[in-house]
Amino acid sequence: MSEPVTWIMPVKNGMDYLPLTLESIANQTYKNHSLLVWDNGSTDGTLEELRRWIPSRIPGVIVADRPMSVGCSLAALVETASTEFCARIDADDINLPERLERQVSHMLKNPGIVALGSQVTLIDSNGIPTGAQWECPSDDAEVRWRTRWQSGLTHPAVLFRKSAVLRAGNYADVKSEDCELWIRLSRFGEMYSLPEVLLYYRRHAASISGPYTDFFLGQYRSACNAAPHLFCGLQPEEALVLWRLTHPQRMEDPGRVSFRHLFQLERAARLLATESGKPADYFKASSTYQAQIYWLRKNLLRRFGLSKLASMRHYFHARMKTPESPNTP
Repeated sequence: MSEPVTWIMPVKNGMDYLPLTLESIANQTYKNHSLLVWDNGSTDGTLEELRRWIPSRIPGVIVADRPMSVGCSLAALVETASTEFCARIDADDINLPERLERQVSHMLKNPGIVALGSQVTLIDSNGIPTGAQWECPSDDAEVRWRTRWQSGLTHPAVLFRKSAVLRAGNYADVKSEDCELWIRLSRFGEMYSLPEVLLYYRRHAASISGPYTDFFLGQYRSACNAAPHLFCGLQPEEALVLWRLTHPQRMEDPGRVSFRHLFQLERAARLLATESGKPADYFKASSTYQAQIYWLRKNLLRRFGLSKLASMRHYFHARMKTPESPNTP
């Protein structure tokens, strides 16, 4: 493997954990990589620490004279990177040594992939595993369909193709910039995670995800920002209504459901498959879609006063152990 990789890292006051992150980059078994860092106004020694590593221990470049928001700095990093493969990393996470080797090898063997993640182990501020897990699906149909509601990728564990991200419009200056990008990117190629853990993801009070246990509001914000791209054939207003009615964490009591919503969901899945060059039922086979159709039908029965029939249907559904409510951030 000889494909060069650029790590892209936006940072502001990351000194608490930065040395461990940089060490995990320097210790990669895959050596054809460099680090591109965008400092967004650090005052805690972050720049000085970066200069101790770059370029003497890690090849790379530090941009320190143009502080921006996270989304804008990520977009600038992608545009500045000179390689097709870009690896995301944050200044508080830790890569396992074989991360790049595994991801680059898989991407080279599968040119249809535009973004590839991995499983992650969650750690606390002391680097101790928390015991909690985030599901990172290793199935493309599941990730690309579910990502409209819940991210199927852990952002700092992703290796992506620069050309695909630029084609999708690059990062935007919004909160939850990764989830919003994945929605747009999902139309341009395959997205999923390798089954092995390749990153230690740190959750602490100062991290973006640290304070949250319910990600719904952030997911809704991402959906609003990407509303024109949520569902093929639907206007943004219609798309957001369907999004709320079919959210994996809200399906049991979503609101007023109609036959139109069943049709819209089926059509959106079929059109996305056609646009992606996949069989018409490609996304309909995902567990998220199957659960959404199940609950839409059940809520329709309830609406028309057929609660007993709905309860019987739910009983037999549960006996067959069909997935109902995927739960990932």
